[in-house]
Amino acid sequence: MIGESARILKRAGKVLVKINQYLTQEQIAEWSIHPISGNLLDDGLLLWNNTTEEWREFFSTRFEIYREEEVYYPEHEQTNRLFCLIKP
Repeated sequence: MIGESARILKRAGKVLVKINQYLTQEQIAEWSIHPISGNLLDDGLLLWNNTTEEWREFFSTRFEIYREEEVYYPEHEQTNRLFCLIKP
């Protein structure tokens, strides 16, 4: 998705990406999530469980990170990460 976004966006085009919270090894075990390989997990959907720094590095290969925020969802007691990316 990131590669295609970088390909089709015009210069200075923006894309907003929401990333789930980073799961600790304790959460992975407690929630019975199955590791597939490295940071790739299976909880019924495939999850790429990267840290925020790993996501920054990944996005910066194709985009400038214009803005980054954490959004807390109290009903789930989880924090998601939002990245606003701009094509240079």
